[in-house]
Amino acid sequence: MNRNRYEFQINGNNYVLKTERSKEETDKIVRYVDSEIKKAKDIINYRNPAMHATLACLNIADDLYDLEIKHKSLLEESKIPLQNYQPLKDEFDQYKDKHKNVDQDMERLESKVKTLESQLSNITNERDKFKLELDRQISLYEKDKVDKKNLRDKLLEQEKQCLRYQKQIQELINQNRR
Repeated sequence: MNRNRYEFQINGNNYVLKTERSKEETDKIVRYVDSEIKKAKDIINYRNPAMHATLACLNIADDLYDLEIKHKSLLEESKIPLQNYQPLKDEFDQYKDKHKNVDQDMERLESKVKTLESQLSNITNERDKFKLELDRQISLYEKDKVDKKNLRDKLLEQEKQCLRYQKQIQELINQNRR
């Protein structure tokens, strides 16, 4: 047990306190008591410091009593949750053990999803390239088809013309033979 010795002032009087509390805790307590005595001085106009100290003690005791009631109430409120704590903790631990590989599975699945997304992207790019090439080939085919039709029409026209010329030639030959 290590006891600390602190000097302090309350209501202008010097005191020494030996306690196991820290300096910060002790200062808080001293400030609280000093403020309660000042409140008591403001409430009653007697010059007797013992009256001020007595009223401050009553106020502090009243606060302490309220805290004790609140503490008992909190103890009662926490009784069932505290009883349920261990079974819930055990259930949580079982759940955690049962699902300990979930994080690894999630990471593995996320990695697989990324791989599949990458593959999908590659396939989509290839599909787009093939579609462009197909569109180009279709366009060329359509152009060739039009060119072929035009050539066929020209050829047909030339054949007709050839036939006319042949007919004219035949007529001329026939006329010359007569």
